[in-house]
Amino acid sequence: MATIQPFSGTEQIDATAAKTWAVISCPEILASCVPGLVSAEPQADKSLKCVIRPQLSFLGGSLKATISVEESTPMTRQVMRIDSSAIGMTLSVRATLELAAAGEGASTLNWHAEVIKMTGLVAALPEAVIRGAAERTIRDGLARVKARAESQANAS
Repeated sequence: MATIQPFSGTEQIDATAAKTWAVISCPEILASCVPGLVSAEPQADKSLKCVIRPQLSFLGGSLKATISVEESTPMTRQVMRIDSSAIGMTLSVRATLELAAAGEGASTLNWHAEVIKMTGLVAALPEAVIRGAAERTIRDGLARVKARAESQANAS
């Protein structure tokens, strides 16, 4: 398996930590922020089964994904595992989201994502190709999380 360096960053959100937590702690809302989401179905174990049509040149068709919460400390930290598969490949990612208040009506979201398993065709791709696609997907997804939290803040 090719080794992919972890991804991380910080988002400043113009919404309280409570409004931001409402977005990142609800699997259904969080899934709606995933670029290319086709469907999402909650499971009895509180995971979410999704079908995603990613906008990636090296991956045609749909991707099946399961989003599971591994750890949750309300209003502070959420650790999720995303297991995905498509024809000829599997990919598992652990994502950690850490939330903090950042003054009145604002919050800071520190995030970290690490590829923990990659098999099949995707493992044969150069890291630069995978990294570029992942960074674009992460950037677009976080922009949607931010927009969703900020719209909830403006609605109240």
